[in-house]
Formats: sequence, C-alpha cells, structure tokens
Amino acid sequence: MNKKIAALIMGYGILAAGLTGCVKRVILIDSKPPGAGVWINEHYVGKTPVSHEFITHGRYKFRLEKTGFRELTAREMIKAPVYEWIPFDFFFENLIPTKLEEKHAFQYALVPQPPAELLEPDTGKDPAPWVAQLSDARPALRREAAVALARLRAPSSVPALEKSTHDAESSVRIAAVAAYRAVAGPKAAPRLIEMLAADPDAEVRWQAAAQLEALKERSTVPALIAALNDHSGLVRVGAVEALTAIGDPAAVEPLIKTLADKDTSVRRSSTMGLGKLGDRRAVPGLKTVLFRHDFETRRRAVKSLARLKDPSCTIALVRTFADYDPEVRQNATDALIEFGDRSQAVPLLIRYLRSWQPVTRQHAAIVLGAMKDPRALAPLRRQVVRESNEATRVAMAEAIRQIDASAHST
Repeated sequence: MNKKIAALIMGYGILAAGLTGCVKRVILIDSKPPGAGVWINEHYVGKTPVSHEFITHGRYKFRLEKTGFRELTAREMIKAPVYEWIPFDFFFENLIPTKLEEKHAFQYALVPQPPAELLEPDTGKDPAPWVAQLSDARPALRREAAVALARLRAPSSVPALEKSTHDAESSVRIAAVAAYRAVAGPKAAPRLIEMLAADPDAEVRWQAAAQLEALKERSTVPALIAALNDHSGLVRVGAVEALTAIGDPAAVEPLIKTLADKDTSVRRSSTMGLGKLGDRRAVPGLKTVLFRHDFETRRRAVKSLARLKDPSCTIALVRTFADYDPEVRQNATDALIEFGDRSQAVPLLIRYLRSWQPVTRQHAAIVLGAMKDPRALAPLRRQVVRESNEATRVAMAEAIRQIDASAHST
C-alpha cells in the first residue's frame, strides 16, 4: 500500500514538473528624446528605450542622463499583480502550465539644459592639452575636451572647436557646438546656422538652436524661422524658444502658425512665447488655443492673453469659465477683472449665472461684482435665492454687495 502511494505521489510530482509555468518580470524605460543612459538602483542597464528583467517587487530608483539635458531621477513603486500574491504565486509559478510576462513601463520627458547651466567659466588655465584631446580616438574623451574648453574660454581654441563641430560622433558635436558658441561668441553664428539647417542629428540641430538663443542675434532670425518647419519636434521647440528670446517682430506671424503644430511641446512653447513677444497680432490665434484639449496649453494661452491685455478676447475668456481646470478659470477671471470689455462681458456673464456648473456660476458672479455693472444686480438677486452651492452663493452675495456699494457711492 505504501509503495502504491509513493508511486502515485511520484507520478503527480513528475506531471507537475512537466507542467510548471513561470513569470518573466520586465521593467521598460523610455525617454523623450530617446538615447538616455539608464541606471536602476545605480546599476547601468543601457540606453532608452531599454528593457530590464528583475526579480523582486518594491521601490526602485531610476536615473537618466543625456548630454544637453538635465539629469532625471525618479523613484517608482513596482507592485506585484494579483497572480503574484501569496498563495496564488505558488500555483502560477509552479503548477499552471503557462508562461506569463509581467511588464512595468515608464516614460520620462527629459528637460533641455539651458546654455547658461552647461557652461560655467573656468578661465586662466592652459587649453593646449584639451585642444590635443579633441583629436583622441575615443568619443567620450573628445566630448570631455569640448566641455572643458568651453569653460576655459580661450580664444586660441576656436579653430579646433569649429573643426569639432564636424565630428563624426553626434555626442561630440553637441558638446562642441555649445563650446564653440561660448568661446567664439557672435562669430559662431554662421556655423550654428549651418548646423541648424543641415546636421543629420536632431539633437545637434536642437543644440544649435539653443546656442543661437544664447547669442540673441537678430541676423539669425530667418534661419530660426526656417527651422520651425524641421521634421523634429525637438528642433522646432528650440527654434520657438530662440525666436522668443530674440524678440524680433518678424517672428510673430511664423509663431502664430506653430499654434497648430502637431507636437504638443511646440504648441505649448509658441503659446507662451507669443505672450512674451507682446504683439497683439497673436490674439486671434491664442483665442483658439484657449479651447485645446491639452490643459497646459490652455493655461499658457490665458497667461499670454493676460499679458497682451486686448479687450477683444473678452468673450473667449468668459467662455473658459466652463473649463474643468481651476487654474485656467482663475487666470481668466483675473484677466477679465483687469481689462475685460464690460459691454461684451456682462450680458454673457449674466447668462452664465444660470450655468449647470456651480464653478461657472461662481466665476461669473465674481467678475460681475468686480465690474460693478448695475445690469447684473437684478439677475444676481434672482439667482442667489435659488443657488444650491454654498461657495457660489457667497460669491453672488458679495457681487450684490459690491454693485450696491458702487451705486450708493455715485
């Protein structure tokens, strides 16, 4: 009998061994732009996009580095799925005849490092060793030399740095273009323009735009306007920011066109940039951007319109009171109070007192109170007695008080 039981157990054991499954656990890390070095818990695992197998769940530290961008550190909690919980994990990993792949994907947007951060002066040292290192066979050492020469600011290194902007390795060209601009100054503009237009690597073209931004030479504006049509969104963003920094009125119309760019980052940059340029030709375009699906673009559009202080955007600003983002609504409220056209705003705001959204009614009451228009008094008194939302009711009562006080003071 004992032999039969032992044989049965052995048979089940062999069967279980033949049917065992397993779980493959993978961390996927990507970045925009790609090509960033990745360290997981300070162990280098490769460049983005990168796949890394792991064993245990828990907290992980990710560090991403890329030339021309700020270092990014993220701490993520990787949680076990249900089939990895005790006691389910025993069955899935040992008894169920299937292979599972558990994936945890993370994507990070790298922030460009401004030229001022990249190049800290360190003058007074001999540049000759670094100039010689620009010819080293190893790209990492050539890149190191370019960064060092940028800090030395030695005029004698200009020819060598200009030559390095033609280096076969893109990471070296990125460092060289920044160093060349730092040392050569405005004389670097023609080569930077050439790289912006023709370099095969998008990150090099972006770095050229960033260095033209640092120069702030009006003569570079046509080249930067042409770069607004670059096929890389990263380069187009660099061109927008450079044109904004230079501040030439010739850039306004081209930047208005980028408000319809397919890349969200480009739209965000141009939306804010047009406000900084202070040209009211941008108002019609910015009014349309107020209703984009991207909340950050809408926020920037309100801020830019507030900078321009054009009363013609009054109705568009009032309509943002239906926006779900509180920052958009608040900034629009402040702008309307500061420069809104009462003749346009008040009739629409009175209608908004009957909106189905309490926040819309609340912001309408706040602006009506600030505008102190007597036409709003009767509608406010009708609505305040039926208002169900406490915060909105308080705003309506305060608006009535402000209008009454204004009427009695005149």
